[in-house]
Amino acid sequence: MAITSLVLGIASITCLTGFAAIPAIILGHIAHHRSRKYPTLYGGPGMAVAGLVMGYISLLLLPVTVALLLPALAKAKDRALKVTCVNQMKSVDAAVRQYTNEHNNNYPPNLLILSNQVAVPKLLVCPADTTRRRRESWNDVMISGSSYIFTVPATGSPQEVVLRCPVHGNVAHADGSVTQGTEKPGSGQ
Repeated sequence: MAITSLVLGIASITCLTGFAAIPAIILGHIAHHRSRKYPTLYGGPGMAVAGLVMGYISLLLLPVTVALLLPALAKAKDRALKVTCVNQMKSVDAAVRQYTNEHNNNYPPNLLILSNQVAVPKLLVCPADTTRRRRESWNDVMISGSSYIFTVPATGSPQEVVLRCPVHGNVAHADGSVTQGTEKPGSGQ
């Protein structure tokens, strides 16, 4: 038990943190108690104490590890939402171009008229837009509106802006390309 406590203590500090720390502490206490009570039958009090110490150190370092990982996870989530927004804008931009081709090069008056071209209504709402949470049906989107700002191109230039995401700053062009914005999520600029 003392050896197992030591091994689990080492594992808890190096890679398994809390998963190995608790068993290392439990086994370390049991092994240390046995070695004190029956020293001739059970040996290894030093290894038991070492396993105990490493297990407790690992538990103390756990909040620090979590504090270091949370900002990285939040940043990864924001990046994933921005990429999802870009993909949704590409789909909506393709629907706008399809509508334009079907209606003699006339652009739709708004995005809500694209119910035949857009597969699901949630594509009209940026995934990071907290003001428009419900988007299960077209009625929900009709009530709350689209996250994306739609602009009818004036000149027909391929680089003219058709859609803009106010949350991320992403911009969709008339040629179907999407440029990622530099604003942080939630800035609204």
